[in-house]
Amino acid sequence: LGPLPDGLLALRSTRGLAPAYRRRLVRSAFLGQLRNEATQDRLWARVDAELIAFLRDHGGVPYFVFGDSHARLFHRSAQDGDRWLAPLALVAHGASALGLGSPRSRSATGPRILQWAATWPSGLARVPVLLAFGGLDAEFRWVARMIEDGATAHSQAAFAAYARASVNSYGRFLRALGGTIGPGWLRVCSVVPSALAVAHWVQAFAKAYGGPGAAAALAGMRLPGLAARTELRRTYNAMLAKLCAEAGLAFVDAFTPLLGRDGCLDPAYLGAAAGRDFHVDLAAAEAPVTELIWRAMEPPA
Repeated sequence: LGPLPDGLLALRSTRGLAPAYRRRLVRSAFLGQLRNEATQDRLWARVDAELIAFLRDHGGVPYFVFGDSHARLFHRSAQDGDRWLAPLALVAHGASALGLGSPRSRSATGPRILQWAATWPSGLARVPVLLAFGGLDAEFRWVARMIEDGATAHSQAAFAAYARASVNSYGRFLRALGGTIGPGWLRVCSVVPSALAVAHWVQAFAKAYGGPGAAAALAGMRLPGLAARTELRRTYNAMLAKLCAEAGLAFVDAFTPLLGRDGCLDPAYLGAAAGRDFHVDLAAAEAPVTELIWRAMEPPA
């Protein structure tokens, strides 16, 4: 299938199709086009009000998702009666919350999203925009900062200062974005619990970090274990939730529903990776995350 929305809108001119079948046909074509690599470029180029209206006419519940690779958790296509989730995902691999509000960010993700928001059609409303950043900041980039600073052990106080700077930068970006498209439909997602097991952490980090001497630097550090890393994310989420409360923004808690009895990620959400991946397993977490997204589709209070 081609990229969105090539050919998709032509389905509205078909005749003689039962409404339920037409909905299934549109949903199938839409989800197929989402998998086309060129769709990302189309989605970044502009907000297509005609596509939004078309999806709604056929039972779709469109919403945008911005975030790093962890944001894939919020790309869902579940059905609820005649309605079905229609995620319009714009992925920014490697983007940090700290960089969103910084003019010195190498990824320039913040300005790119604001440029996208400038294409928001006048009068278009009721389209939730989910933002899922901070997962990198709360663990991966924090350890990278420790390496860069030559630290040999994790410090809760140092992390709190780093997290505060990250959340403040995120807040500057959110205010700018809300000023463009309106804050009422922004949905700020928490970071999710840490998924990478201690036994696999150093190897996975060194491979992803890619910096010279990363493995050697990690070998000489006292790194936080899984429980401590989960607590870092809890601290980060508390700051992010406070920011949202003060700014009048909706906060989506995707952290608490994924915790097990021990206060860490429930092993049921690890999937086949079994702690060898930084990410929560997409299929395993289908039910709780889908429930969160349906709630996030509701109009703001």
